[in-house]
Amino acid sequence: MIALPAVSEPLLRAVAERRSTKSFVAEMRPHLTPATEIIGVEANAGSMQFYLERPITVVTADASELTSNYLIRRYAQFTSNPASPLKPLPYFEQSLASTEPRVYVLRVGDQKRRALLEARGWRVIATGARNVALGR
Repeated sequence: MIALPAVSEPLLRAVAERRSTKSFVAEMRPHLTPATEIIGVEANAGSMQFYLERPITVVTADASELTSNYLIRRYAQFTSNPASPLKPLPYFEQSLASTEPRVYVLRVGDQKRRALLEARGWRVIATGARNVALGR
């Protein structure tokens, strides 16, 4: 029993690192300016907003990424409000036409959107356990 904390500590650190976005945000930070919009496309982690110390625009079909039943039930209400950081899926396509600085955060397995962004000149600037960030 005495050795259990010492033996399990590396495992617990590895689990914590995988669940946290601290390293992911640290990789992104050199590519960000105060004006950079961060858009999570069907990808969100609450700790990402914490470590970035700024809001993230979340593009989603149903708000399930946010794991909040309140937001899921009121999805239409939030996505119809222009001031809301919650946007419907068509916002992703619309945002591609903008010249404003932005970073897109995708799920690691979202190969379709990643290929679309890379074909338009976006490149990977950060890779995490669950997400990848693309910027210019």
